[in-house]
Amino acid sequence: MLALCCSGAPASAADDPPARVGRVSLVTGSTDAIVTAGADWEAAALNTPVTAGTALRTAMQSRAEVRIGSASLQLNANTQLQVQALDDQALMLVLERGNVALSLRTLGAGERVEVHAGDATFLIGAPGSYHFGHAVGAHRVEVRVFAGSVSLAAASSPLLLAAGQQAQIDTRTFAVLAQGEATPTRFDEWAAQRARRAERPEIERYVSAEMTGAEDLDAHGRWRVEPRVGAVWYPNAVDAEWAPYREGRWSWVAPWGWTWVDQAPWGFAPFHYGRWLFLGGRWGWVPGSYVARPVYAPALVGFYGAAPASGAPWVGWFPLAPGEPYRPGFNASGRYLQSINAAAPGLAATATATHNYRYAQTSFAATAVARDAFGSAQATAAARVPLSPAALSTAGVLATHGAPAPAPAPAPAPAPAPAPLARAAPAALTGRVPPAALATEPSADVKSASRPGAGAETKNLKRRADGAVIERRAARRPQEPGSTPMQAKPHPNRIKPQRAGEARHAR
Repeated sequence: MLALCCSGAPASAADDPPARVGRVSLVTGSTDAIVTAGADWEAAALNTPVTAGTALRTAMQSRAEVRIGSASLQLNANTQLQVQALDDQALMLVLERGNVALSLRTLGAGERVEVHAGDATFLIGAPGSYHFGHAVGAHRVEVRVFAGSVSLAAASSPLLLAAGQQAQIDTRTFAVLAQGEATPTRFDEWAAQRARRAERPEIERYVSAEMTGAEDLDAHGRWRVEPRVGAVWYPNAVDAEWAPYREGRWSWVAPWGWTWVDQAPWGFAPFHYGRWLFLGGRWGWVPGSYVARPVYAPALVGFYGAAPASGAPWVGWFPLAPGEPYRPGFNASGRYLQSINAAAPGLAATATATHNYRYAQTSFAATAVARDAFGSAQATAAARVPLSPAALSTAGVLATHGAPAPAPAPAPAPAPAPAPLARAAPAALTGRVPPAALATEPSADVKSASRPGAGAETKNLKRRADGAVIERRAARRPQEPGSTPMQAKPHPNRIKPQRAGEARHAR
């Protein structure tokens, strides 16, 4: 058995962080993000990890995309979305306003995917392609199912939409306002094209499609099978001074702590899975053995120094090489440590806490920045400090792979996620669980929240995350560009429309 250790008292599996995360894979125009629940809005950056508590909002004429393994989520302009839960068994989304497209390639046994809009909760029943549009001021949600199935979790108004169907639903009464055949808009067509990027079979030659960020590797590098190493991916167009974990920044992402955010368009999978190797005068990424659902790590690096109290003026790190285990700086169970190192290339079964690191004393592999620059999430390119061989020889390496830098001020605890909902047939549903959704509709000018004077909107989101009661505001929203008005005309073999105010009853 692999012998590993981490800092602190032994932890149970309940204390382990999620193995699955998403990432911001595309940003066009003006898009803001709250990376950790309770934090302030900031400009969304490519490759920012997405986890429970993350929120995104797009301005007018802007779009964004999130990848979660093989799943994808596209946000249209003027959209605000919160990730309420994201782990190995659940994905729960709160659509506060706007339009999103969701593509699921797989849906495992016991895995649940939910979308909340207003008081309405929708359960995804199968892999497929979906569109949700939430008009907050009109108290209406529009659902289109291009493939798969979705049900409304309301005992008094059960609704099941199959592939090729769409419906408009009142988010307060759950009445079906209109129905018809699912008609894609320009946004839906764009989202489908983006989703197909992860469907190329060549992606899974060496890594699983459930490895977040794997879809960008083939377009930005090439694979070679090296003797005694196996599959190695070499990035294109990196300069001679480039080294892994050198062009990006560090960001605090709960519950993992300091997390690497790379600036390269392909810079997610190679920095959160596998190991790096300098071979033949260039850097290559070694993913290791194939794992169907690899476990995410915040950064697979070793850190120099002792502790923040040591007074060292800089924080430095180096990439872990094949055969070097990852030992997180946070407490984790033995099972988690085994899982996160399961695919580690060349990892000996007898690896222990003491290890001679291949690149710890190699200046071309090591990167360092001033301590205050590290803690303020500055880009390493502007804050990098040179490291001499003499400095490296006396720096020492931490026993665990957590950054020797203090954490930011603690963020408020996020609101509890909605209770799990069984993925049963609609007729079997006996009750509706209200979503932990954000009740207030922000200003139409979502870009203003990133400028001075936008503090009220930021406070609204924080108070909602803390569970405070917030007054609802209503406003008119522009219709999604390219959308097709739905007809209230009944359609053969489809659910009968229900007029607003008409008494609802269980079927």
